[in-house]
Amino acid sequence: MRTPLDTNQIAPGWVTRRAIAAGEVLRSPAVEPPTVVSANQPVEIEWKDQNIRLTLRGIATRNAWMGERVSVRMEHGRRVEGTVVAPGRIRID
Repeated sequence: MRTPLDTNQIAPGWVTRRAIAAGEVLRSPAVEPPTVVSANQPVEIEWKDQNIRLTLRGIATRNAWMGERVSVRMEHGRRVEGTVVAPGRIRID
């Protein structure tokens, strides 16, 4: 389930999911942030703790936008969940 959007924060680059009528207020689910991680896309998984930084590779399980949480499947089958911090990059908190 996707996180509810704050439609007061709509910004350039957002995409429409259906036709928008002239004068219509832009709000979810008619518009959403651009997808920066796609389903089945290889992603870099990052974990940091003070002076230690670990980077792994995985596959995103679904599309996600910046700041959204997404599940990632690791090579050995384990799944982890993290936050999208950049295109193709997930951070585990």
